[in-house]
Amino acid sequence: MDVAQSFSEYVLNEQNELEKMNIVRYLQKKMQEKNIYFFYDKSVLLKAELAKMFIEEMNIVEVDKNLVVTACLVMGCKKNNNPQDLTKVKMFAKESADFLRSDMFGFSDDFCNICEGYNRYSGVKRTRETDILELVDNFGGMLVHRYDRQGFSVQDALCLLKERNLKGLNNMYLDKFVQFVDKMEIETVNDSTIVKAETPYITHLAKVLNKVGDFDYE
Repeated sequence: MDVAQSFSEYVLNEQNELEKMNIVRYLQKKMQEKNIYFFYDKSVLLKAELAKMFIEEMNIVEVDKNLVVTACLVMGCKKNNNPQDLTKVKMFAKESADFLRSDMFGFSDDFCNICEGYNRYSGVKRTRETDILELVDNFGGMLVHRYDRQGFSVQDALCLLKERNLKGLNNMYLDKFVQFVDKMEIETVNDSTIVKAETPYITHLAKVLNKVGDFDYE
């Protein structure tokens, strides 16, 4: 990284999604060395991949894919991994945005507002980008195993997304996201864990991540 660049410029200028993920992983390691908490696990990677796929497959040309994927990777950097602590759940998006806005990272106010808006608690203005982040955060989070539950199936997660998590809320991409999930579950890949099995794409992606610990694939 050029010493004249801020971290925000460095990671946003990287167009390759895999390299971008590696940059944020390296950042997390450096934060750990300084005893600074920075949340980054396999669920973050799944959500970023879902956002990338959604934008590409559904031809969402009105948003900047690079910006959305970057936001997916850092928006929950102060996330508390205890979903039962509602007070912290309501605060971590704002805390994350404020952290990203600091001189340490140098992200713009617009970028930080997008990151802050994905879980609705702080009441920042909704944008196209926040609606995409909200969808992949809710849906992707349900697919991944947690300490207190197993990950949901794709169809169960999709049902909960529509009928519980976002019920009564206005998300401009919800219907298109449902179409995207249905489309990707028709697409199949070879699953080497089962002889001659073809597995729907998102199901396969979640299955692979759930089989490994965080960053065991490095």
